[in-house]
Amino acid sequence: MTPTERTSMPTILIIVFVVPVLALAALLVAGAAAKARLKKQYPPPGRLVAVNGRRLHLFTRGERGPSVVVLAGQGDFSLSWQRVQAELAGAMRVTVYDRAGLGWSEAGPADATVSDSVDELHQLLASAHVAGPHILVGHSYGGMMARLYAQRYPQDVAGLVLVDASHEDQFAPEPIQRMLKQMAWMMPVMLGAFGFLVRSGLAALNPSLIPDPGGALSHLDETARRAYRAVIAGGARHLAASANELRNLERSNAALRAADIRSLGDLPLIVLRHGKEQPQMGGPEVTRLLEQTFVRLQEAMAGLSSRGRLIVAADSGHAIHLEQPGLVVDAIREVAGAAQPAGPGR
Repeated sequence: MTPTERTSMPTILIIVFVVPVLALAALLVAGAAAKARLKKQYPPPGRLVAVNGRRLHLFTRGERGPSVVVLAGQGDFSLSWQRVQAELAGAMRVTVYDRAGLGWSEAGPADATVSDSVDELHQLLASAHVAGPHILVGHSYGGMMARLYAQRYPQDVAGLVLVDASHEDQFAPEPIQRMLKQMAWMMPVMLGAFGFLVRSGLAALNPSLIPDPGGALSHLDETARRAYRAVIAGGARHLAASANELRNLERSNAALRAADIRSLGDLPLIVLRHGKEQPQMGGPEVTRLLEQTFVRLQEAMAGLSSRGRLIVAADSGHAIHLEQPGLVVDAIREVAGAAQPAGPGR
């Protein structure tokens, strides 16, 4: 070995081992500082209410009229409903909130199901002194919550608006189950990549790295879009809670099946479903089967009440509240008008 080779070995070792470690350490330090800045820059707009030993974020606008409570979809949180909330706040008390771990809420149990979320919401509304009965507006996963809540606490519910609501049997057909099993490897890979962006601080340093599947966030104004991404980038809690909801979905589906919700009597009910076909990774045949199954189940949900009605959002995909917010606003107003007068200010 020549003198040059001997002296170059430490340099090579430094380049191969030490430099990456130092770079990672610098990234973590910068990322932690960026997360702290985001949390300070984007505080919760509402209040944090103690429930079951953790604080949940709840934000109410409006001081009179019927109570409207919004239940966001899987992995979503209160901020995506700001347009609908603002539109209705002049005549209604509109409450949006974040389930445990999502948005500005503190983390909850990793094994929580839709049933747990329903009971937690009931406790939250009581602790926050949000007087009912309520018109529940449930999007996607939140639609499952709304149906179960209406069955479990009927005296607290004045009406339902289900917005492209999930159903416990929408993935039941065997070809769909087969596709989901074939794609099962994708979730840990995607969550791992997303988790690295958040935990490393890269997302906090550049919140635009937060993905926007389907372009739903493009329907928010620039300020809200930045805030939405910043809240997710500010810590791993939101990502973990979103992943837990996915992992626990089959147990949540089982809870809905066990509840066996066959009728909601004459409860005012509007079911909104998307009109644009949602392309799926399983190909055109699976997409058609998913759409056919979804449409059938949406019709079945509208039939749960003698006053149920189905409306097709012709120009929307899954995020109807973002793509056609006026349609959601009109549906809430219609259900509020059909509901029996009750509660403060009515």
